[in-house]
Amino acid sequence: MPVLDSISEVRVLKTNYSAKYGMAGSGQILVETKSGSNVFHGAAYDYIRNDGFAARNYFQVGPQALHQNIFGYTLGGPVQIPHVYNSEGSKKTYFFAAGEWRISHIAATLSSRKMFTQPMRSGDLSGDPFLPTSGLALDASSQAALAARGLNPSTCLLSGSDGVVNQVNSACFDPTSVALMNAYWPLPNDPSLGVGGYINNGIQNNSQIDQVYRVDQSINSNNALMARISYEESDNIQASRNFNDPAPKPGSSVYTPGFNGTVRWTSNFTPRLINNVSIGENYTKGHSNISNYTMPAGTAIAQAYPGADPLNRIPNIIFSSSYWAWLGVGALPTISSDGDTILSDDLTWVKGKHVLQFGFLYMKGVKSQNAGVFPAPMGVFTVTGIHTGDIVSDYLLGLDSTYTQANLQRRGRFHYGWTESYAQDDWKITPRLTLNLGLRWSYFMPETMDGNQLTSFSTNHFIPANAPLIQQATGGFVFNGNGQPLTGSGSVANLTNGLVFAGQNGTPRGFYNPKENYFGPRVGFAYALTSDNKTSVRGGYGVGYTPVALELNPAFLPNPPFVQSTTVNNGLISQPLLGAVQNTLGPVSLAAFGPDFQAARVETYSLTVERELFPHAVGTLAYVGSESQHVTAENYDQNFPLPGTSANSAACAALSPTPEPSANYQFDPCLKAA
Repeated sequence: MPVLDSISEVRVLKTNYSAKYGMAGSGQILVETKSGSNVFHGAAYDYIRNDGFAARNYFQVGPQALHQNIFGYTLGGPVQIPHVYNSEGSKKTYFFAAGEWRISHIAATLSSRKMFTQPMRSGDLSGDPFLPTSGLALDASSQAALAARGLNPSTCLLSGSDGVVNQVNSACFDPTSVALMNAYWPLPNDPSLGVGGYINNGIQNNSQIDQVYRVDQSINSNNALMARISYEESDNIQASRNFNDPAPKPGSSVYTPGFNGTVRWTSNFTPRLINNVSIGENYTKGHSNISNYTMPAGTAIAQAYPGADPLNRIPNIIFSSSYWAWLGVGALPTISSDGDTILSDDLTWVKGKHVLQFGFLYMKGVKSQNAGVFPAPMGVFTVTGIHTGDIVSDYLLGLDSTYTQANLQRRGRFHYGWTESYAQDDWKITPRLTLNLGLRWSYFMPETMDGNQLTSFSTNHFIPANAPLIQQATGGFVFNGNGQPLTGSGSVANLTNGLVFAGQNGTPRGFYNPKENYFGPRVGFAYALTSDNKTSVRGGYGVGYTPVALELNPAFLPNPPFVQSTTVNNGLISQPLLGAVQNTLGPVSLAAFGPDFQAARVETYSLTVERELFPHAVGTLAYVGSESQHVTAENYDQNFPLPGTSANSAACAALSPTPEPSANYQFDPCLKAA
């Protein structure tokens, strides 16, 4: 959105708008900026708000920190350069400029998660609100992992003064867990919020700069030229990384510059025939940065892929409970950019009772982005409390339920295209009846990546006989003596089974073939029910398409075989592979297009009755609806069998309580007996 004082008109198209407007299936907002004139006009303003002007909240000791300043200007008039250009004012060249600066420093008051108390950090869990009534107890896998560290598991959990096992022996603490806790989690500071209550009162610093520059040139009575540049620069320094991790470290910030440039030529061939041709360039760049994010000095994690993270970032540690604060950097730092070049032409022809409109739009875009957080090269640990019965004790002992790491975090550059054309007829049949008839055609070119280093999954290329066997007990593969996964017949499995490579062996570079039948009809009417023209009824129906796939392909960056990942259950945070059964690799998740992918289709319809009740008062009764189809869904599973329906259900049920497909796996381990 440009500077507020640079806007001359805002139009909101809610429903049943003309076929002239596309690129979306529902409502749209049209903004036109101001232009200069024959005389100079300008304004300047400054809006100040801070805690010196504010009263405190009833429950607060004093006002929260607030320092906000918004200032800007507007200036417009004829373009004149003394003794060089338009000194006498005869040239019809006008300019308009506007700028606005926003600066705010606001108290964050983040209190979404709790921190471990000092007694808990020392191993005293008697005050833990989630401590089992029966006390803590080690399961078999955690005993094996602790024993592999050279510890005696029987000495790691001790009874408190009340006779309940609620003490964790500090000699058994995982050194990496402790180092991360002490370095990144502050102590609780607000007991009124409950056990571990914590408030981050840090300051969130936000600044934003918006600039608009416009020049209008009247070439002659029939032709006019407009050029406009808008630029925005936003810099936000957060008080914490996000609501899951309200601690001040790691810190995060977001820097986002954006640009919009447009050149438009308007030609009045005749008073009834007008053409507008324009070309525009847009880009947005996002820089999400972090600070204070490295592993504490003297600590290390024996990762599956040593050196995979050149930034030496701390791992992401996720608790299954939403009570305790998490730890990590997510996928930060990330750098992304989106840019579009748009060429469009619109022709309007007034012929008798018809207003005919025709036009087209072509957009070519480029996107650069690095992969998301999962899987991550710094490692991702999930701690659930499954090993001792409590999350805090599991964490202090370094007992994770799941560990995942990728060997790298990829970055890609993507390209896409978009073409639309339309025809519209607004027909005034009688003075009381107007009919709107339009048709818009859309064509979306799939997003492709430089180098075609992407894969997707296709059921047509999946051969069950070549798939690896899955162990029921661990959810991992079955291996031979050489560490190779085996099929059910004992042969070496194909780990790329079902994968298709972009641009190879008949697979399109964007993984799907574009469709050519995206036609969106637009039909509407307006009718004056009474001869006094004080009562009217309006209605309409329209279809639009949205190419949501233009944002999907970056999610394919972590797909194998370009990225290798390891998932191990029941390890240690400092040594995630310690005590794990050899070759515990199993199926990995990946991004893929569904077999019938197509653009999202949005239908809108409305019926409105209006009546002028008295001067300057109108009563309205309306019904508005919309329906969306082919909306892209996440985690689409083409063949997930419900528990109890797979071929080996009876055999699986006999093994209860393990495995539990619906609770512990993202796949059904009973698909194959092993």
